[in-house]
Amino acid sequence: MILYKRIFIYLATILCCLIINSALANKKNARTNKEMRFPVGCKPFGYKFDLYNVIFTPSTKKYSQTIYFIKNISNKTVHLLQASDGNDPYILHINGSIAPHKWSVLSVSEHSIKFICTNYNKRSRDHQVINCQNVLRICEFSRSRFGTNHRGTYWLTLSKSRRSAVNITRFHGVLLSDPKQREEDIEKNIEKYTGEN
Repeated sequence: MILYKRIFIYLATILCCLIINSALANKKNARTNKEMRFPVGCKPFGYKFDLYNVIFTPSTKKYSQTIYFIKNISNKTVHLLQASDGNDPYILHINGSIAPHKWSVLSVSEHSIKFICTNYNKRSRDHQVINCQNVLRICEFSRSRFGTNHRGTYWLTLSKSRRSAVNITRFHGVLLSDPKQREEDIEKNIEKYTGEN
């Protein structure tokens, strides 16, 4: 009888540990999923991965400039080094570094811009090329609107939390969605649901 009680207590303890472990894992996953979410209105398009590179090709033709939110999902700092095709009339590279599990914001006004992803190796003092697709999550605000003083391709912010990256972008005067386009979408939805033309 005593042996059965000991076995019962042992199994009950194991079951409790498994339940607590599962609850903690779910809480951690929920926190990770919340931070992995893209900002509202940011869609995962306007770029492609090619070999070890990432190529930003803005999806909208209506606006001359767009915003990309980029998250480093790895445990090491990722350096994005602009790749040149050799036909550029100027030598200005827009390189950036994103800390582990942080967001950065890239403003793009070019039709196509290519970056190589690397990790810096302190021992050999050089950059080791890594696959961008394995370390980055990217989304585009295709309807963003810029003031006249914010034209060009540049890093708006580097290595921030998602909330900070959104706030800094707004602080710089960038509207992350075009209010006029929103009104057009609302009118289209009203027509769609009411049947008006």
